[in-house]
Amino acid sequence: MLLLALPIALMVRLRIPMIDKLLLAVGKMAGGLAALGLLLHWLVAANNLVLSLLFVIVLFVMAAFVAVAESRQPRGRVLLPLLAGSALSVVVVSLWFLVLVMGLKNPFEATKLIPVCGFMAAAVALTNGKALGAYYAGLYAHHQLYDYMIGNGATHAEATAHFQRRAFERAIAPLLSRMAMCVVPLGCFVAWTMILVGATPLQAVLFEGLMVVAMLAAAVLSLFIAIVVGRRYAFDKYEQLKNKK
Repeated sequence: MLLLALPIALMVRLRIPMIDKLLLAVGKMAGGLAALGLLLHWLVAANNLVLSLLFVIVLFVMAAFVAVAESRQPRGRVLLPLLAGSALSVVVVSLWFLVLVMGLKNPFEATKLIPVCGFMAAAVALTNGKALGAYYAGLYAHHQLYDYMIGNGATHAEATAHFQRRAFERAIAPLLSRMAMCVVPLGCFVAWTMILVGATPLQAVLFEGLMVVAMLAAAVLSLFIAIVVGRRYAFDKYEQLKNKK
């Protein structure tokens, strides 16, 4: 906490009116980390499969709700698609990573399963809300283009391809930036942390790269599932756009 005195002193010296915001942010961070630390300590100590799976469910449900808020679309239209996408992508990609990449015989060990699922859920939450929002916003803003293409013999997949491409671009761009940051040592947060806790440099950088790739896969898979599942909420049985609510 002594290190916190430095930014506070500079704010006072430079008369920057943000001390209250800083203290509020620190308080929220401390409270959140304390709650998370206690919960994770309990889960790791118990190392119970049912409890770990319940926590994984909480993670992808939270990811879906964060994505819903980011999408700025009616909850009834995007909640179930995002829940389906988050659940399947987090579970499938996490187990793939744990078994085939890390080579674990028991992928359900709490100390391995929960952190990896947390990374995947974060990737889904931070990218797919805005991506799915862009997809639906494009459809309703340019619905005449969609209707024109359908009216001229295009299939549903062909008519929605442009809007899907925009959505995937919105989902992929942040993670591509994350990949690019790995070129600069300051962007390799996971690698530095692993070295601090005793991993070899080679293990750390390999894990960093593989984790970023897995997060990209989780985000893309989740968005694809959400778009497929969401068709019934955006289109009627004649493949016409439903009225925007």
